[in-house]
Amino acid sequence: AFKIAKGEYGKVWDRLFAEDWRMLRAADFGAAKGCYDWAANPEDPLSFVVTVYVPEHATKKDIQVEIKADRAEVRVAGWAAPWRRSFKYPCRAFQSTWQLGWAPPEDSKAGKAPAESAPAGMAWSPDQDVGGEPDLKGRTRRCVQLTCFFVELPTKRMIYDRSPGGEITELGKQGEVEDPPPSAFAADVPDHDVAARTLFVEEEDGMLTGVVAEMIAHMDGAERYRPFESLGHVTQNMLRYIPSHERDQYAFDETDEQGDPESILR
Repeated sequence: AFKIAKGEYGKVWDRLFAEDWRMLRAADFGAAKGCYDWAANPEDPLSFVVTVYVPEHATKKDIQVEIKADRAEVRVAGWAAPWRRSFKYPCRAFQSTWQLGWAPPEDSKAGKAPAESAPAGMAWSPDQDVGGEPDLKGRTRRCVQLTCFFVELPTKRMIYDRSPGGEITELGKQGEVEDPPPSAFAADVPDHDVAARTLFVEEEDGMLTGVVAEMIAHMDGAERYRPFESLGHVTQNMLRYIPSHERDQYAFDETDEQGDPESILR
């Protein structure tokens, strides 16, 4: 691993290499209130809601959205490159839609509270500013919301019970339910947890390189990067194996590079 120091401290890098898509390699991609979010749509089990954050001054004439069977793309006037992601699963592009609106703040202090029917972090109001505070955490954000419907998603087998009155109750995942009643039955339903982790091809990270980068950035300077509570769940679990008082030993240290006989700095 190596660390690159910015020539202009505090300047936001929206790409690392010249041909990168905008924010492709950012370690906090997919995090709550990052550059974009996605979550299962509670109104349809085979759809996801993708929220792409855009400049606050953007209007509908500045936005171009293209949703195809294998990818989604958002172009914004003034952006040198579009936001683009490839779907892991076939998308029903003819049914998918998009809107420009405002995402609400993380809490209900600024404006109205999120709608109960919307996914966590996804409640919003189309083309309506609900107000907010000047800090990023407590303000609304301009966004493009894509509702993408898929042909199929990963499934899991769940156990349900049907009461004499016809009411169906979920008992749990198959293999985890002990002594189900005779009236219980199994059904395959979309596994939104798995689908959320694998929805975009660009998010696949079998070697956990993104997790490692997030860990190193946190240990190098949590106060400048992001606190433990804001890290990804996998990153948090891996960090728990390293005692907090030992984490500074794993941070970037230029003296290690200078003492390396194979260092590129020598």
